[in-house]
Amino acid sequence: MSEKQHLIYSYVRVSTRKQLGGYSIEAQEEMIQNWVAYEEKQGKLDRPLLRMYQEKGKSGKQVKLRPKFAQLQLDIGKQKPDFVVVAKLDRWGRNRLEVVSNIKDLNSQGINFVSLDFNIDTSTPTGMFVLTVMSALAEMDREMIIERTRIGRERARANGVIFGRPKIKIDKHLLIKDLNKGLTPVDIAVERKVGVKTIRRRIAEWKLKPHYKETPIY
Repeated sequence: MSEKQHLIYSYVRVSTRKQLGGYSIEAQEEMIQNWVAYEEKQGKLDRPLLRMYQEKGKSGKQVKLRPKFAQLQLDIGKQKPDFVVVAKLDRWGRNRLEVVSNIKDLNSQGINFVSLDFNIDTSTPTGMFVLTVMSALAEMDREMIIERTRIGRERARANGVIFGRPKIKIDKHLLIKDLNKGLTPVDIAVERKVGVKTIRRRIAEWKLKPHYKETPIY
């Protein structure tokens, strides 16, 4: 009899808006338990030890709002399982990009990932092929997001929207007075409560003639 014991972590989650459609907490847990029993019967799993992480009424938008998911990640760091299993693929990320990234992170640690609804098992050639296809689709998603963002920014600029940090307002006449008093950019910055670089940029931009002598730095 083999002394090997396969460790399996599973994650199930249901938000308050998604408890219908046959994917309740109980339904997800039953799917996973049935998978474990089947794989053990087939000889793929030896004396499987299943740890379930259950999240009820939690949104998938932010990790901090999913304490059990965060705990699972911590436990993976402490004791790596052989498999991480989910009943539904969307339990493992908010979108395709995040799902693929999370699966690849597991694989890089030597951990297999199984999603029962899409029949993905990265311990098999077929599962790795599906992951490759998903990776290509995720990359396409990323490129489309970048392109949409670029088009959106161009349209916004055409409509007068300025991106980046807002320009700090400096009164030109007050700056000229300060310079005429012999104040240095450092003095003015402290007085006006702005950055020294901002004062220097305005002096250069407006081509002002300073009336100060800064102490040289050796």
